[in-house]
Amino acid sequence: MGIGNYRPNAPAITLRITDVYSGRAELNGQRVRVKGTVDRVNVVQGVNYVHLKDGSGSSANKDDDLLCISTTPVEKGAQVVFEGTIAVDRNVGMGTQPVVLDQASTR
Repeated sequence: MGIGNYRPNAPAITLRITDVYSGRAELNGQRVRVKGTVDRVNVVQGVNYVHLKDGSGSSANKDDDLLCISTTPVEKGAQVVFEGTIAVDRNVGMGTQPVVLDQASTR
């Protein structure tokens, strides 16, 4: 199922990180699933700010690293599948992020 076929209240679709960035306006508020490798984790007051990479996108385009906000602890290097809600232009206290996966949990 492509981004353009997403239906509200449908089960979460699995997307690549670059697809989350390119479709963020359409995906805002929708549940999605992203699989990748934990690149970095910052824990602030019990909240895990997880940087996830899946090999898609590029650092030059700044669409290769998705910030996932979760209460689920994960370790750097772990292969995980996060499911959560897309939030656009979110201020996370470390600056405004163009897109984040909010309320993310592992599947």
